[in-house]
Amino acid sequence: MKSLARYSAAFFCAYFVITCRAVAIAENPLSTATGSAYDRSSGNLIYREFHFCDLSSTQCSVDYRDVTGELIAQKLLDYRTGPHSPSLVVKNFRKAEQADLTLTGNPDWVVDAGFDNYVRSKWDVLDSGEVVKFPLLVPGFEKPLKMRAQRVDEESCFAAELCLEIVLDSWLLGMLVDPITVSYSRPEKKLLRFQGISNLRGIDGESLDVDIRYHYSDPVVTSSNP
Repeated sequence: MKSLARYSAAFFCAYFVITCRAVAIAENPLSTATGSAYDRSSGNLIYREFHFCDLSSTQCSVDYRDVTGELIAQKLLDYRTGPHSPSLVVKNFRKAEQADLTLTGNPDWVVDAGFDNYVRSKWDVLDSGEVVKFPLLVPGFEKPLKMRAQRVDEESCFAAELCLEIVLDSWLLGMLVDPITVSYSRPEKKLLRFQGISNLRGIDGESLDVDIRYHYSDPVVTSSNP
């Protein structure tokens, strides 16, 4: 069950923002976002994500670095296969491991970080409060997980944000696995925050319950910048 919880969350954590065959990133890729991941219990910074894309935003990469700046993992994404179904390569430098994923099934499946584009494609439906169900394919699974997303209205969700809760689309499993919560800026439709189980593991292989805050080169309207 813990493994299922981990993979149901893995797609979003940087994934989710902005890897099969290697992806050739341009020599001077554009920095698109930086995410700072904090432990939800202690509040301590535990790693950062650095997102880059080429000029067409079809080939992207995410560097994961620990608090000392050491590169601990990398994700390469190729969106030429589809805006919400990228091919991907995930490299874990701590364990010298690599996971590859290329969609060979239904093109309507959402793959890993492609959920970010999927949210924007369903923006009006989600903003209306309707439940959106979708199949999510992540590394480690041959078949997609059945997921659902819905807008949540909480005091912590500000007027300039669209806040969503993402859970497994199963009555039983939904009770056993904690939901993922994310918030997007309404004007720019950019991911601002992710709260849930990280797709990265700690040094000892433990699950990381994180609160990731995203920052962009271009101005983004937030609760502190209405």
